[in-house]
Amino acid sequence: MLYTKKQTDLVLESLKKWVYIVDGTGIDEGTKNCALCREYYVNINWIEPCTECPIFEITGMDNCRGTPYWEWVEAAAEKEAYGSINTIRAAKAELKFLEDLYNKTILFRKFEV
Repeated sequence: MLYTKKQTDLVLESLKKWVYIVDGTGIDEGTKNCALCREYYVNINWIEPCTECPIFEITGMDNCRGTPYWEWVEAAAEKEAYGSINTIRAAKAELKFLEDLYNKTILFRKFEV
């Protein structure tokens, strides 16, 4: 799989969201503050959401299934969730996932003319 500059930039923006969540200065608003979701989930036809997303290309699943994101959702649903051991662990796992994806998008970048 080769990635475009746009995909790399969107992964970086999504990664930044999780940097802020991990350090306690950001919040998760789901698709509202995810650059990848805004591009590939929210603004596309609803028949096949996410299919162009770099995350989908790795997991083969929509809605970030197959990533640590859903561990985060479950942990964040708990009482007094933000800042708990479970949310911090899940947020760090999602951040690591996106860091690895970002590095992959750089390594496998399409040459664009």
